[in-house]
Amino acid sequence: MSTPSQPERDHLLVSEIHGEARHYAARRELTADERAAAVAALRELAGGRADLLAEVAGLMEGVAEGQPNEPLIRQAAQLCRDAGADPELIPGWVEEGRPAGAAPAWPGRLSGGCVLGGSPGLHGPDVLALAHFSAGSDQRRKPTAAVSCLSRIDRFFDSRAE
Repeated sequence: MSTPSQPERDHLLVSEIHGEARHYAARRELTADERAAAVAALRELAGGRADLLAEVAGLMEGVAEGQPNEPLIRQAAQLCRDAGADPELIPGWVEEGRPAGAAPAWPGRLSGGCVLGGSPGLHGPDVLALAHFSAGSDQRRKPTAAVSCLSRIDRFFDSRAE
C-alpha cells in the first residue's frame, strides 16, 4: 500500500476536523469549559493548518444554509473559527459549500454516490473520511461533492439522534 499524497492527507485531515467539530457541537449553548476543550482539540488536530480549519468552517456554513440542522452545523463551524481558521479563506469555502439550487436528497436514503454502510466497522471520522474520498479521491479536490455527501451523512446521524 502506498503512502497517501499530500492532497489525500489533506482530505483525511479535513474529514477528521469535520468529524471532531461535529462531535463537540451540541443542541444547546456550550459551557465555557466545553467550548475551550473543543477549540483545543480542533487546534491540536489541525496542527497549525488554519487553511483546513477555514475549509471545514466555510463548507459547513455553506452547506448548512436553510437546513433544519443549521444551528448545530454553524456551532461546529464556529468552533473551527475559534480554533484558528483563516478568516480570509472562509468566504470562498462558504460559496463552494452552497448547494447548486437542488434540494437535498433526504429523507429516505443517501444518494449521489455517497458511501454509508456496507462496512459495519466504519463509524464517526472513518465514515466521514470515506465519504470525502468517495466524492473525489483523485488528485483534484471536489469539495462540493464531498460536502454534499458529508451533509447527507450529517442529516442521517442527526435523524438517528432525535
